[in-house]
Amino acid sequence: MPRIRQYAAKYAMTDFGAHVKGRIRDAGMNQSDVADKIGMTQQGVSRLLNHPEKITVKQLREICGIVEIDISVLLKAIGIKEDKHE
Repeated sequence: MPRIRQYAAKYAMTDFGAHVKGRIRDAGMNQSDVADKIGMTQQGVSRLLNHPEKITVKQLREICGIVEIDISVLLKAIGIKEDKHE
């Protein structure tokens, strides 16, 4: 992967973690609350938010559901475009 694309991907992932952390705070929760709801430890949730390249689709859906954010809105906010197949 060219260096510029690596940087862009890393930046989007960093933005992702920051965005979700902000949504957790806005919902009046902390990472421990989210962890309890999805059956993980707080450290596990922290790891996912700091290294979102490791998150599964299932975990992403669960976290987005808890903080009440649409996955497509989240991805758009961090610059990941929807892939439309026609």
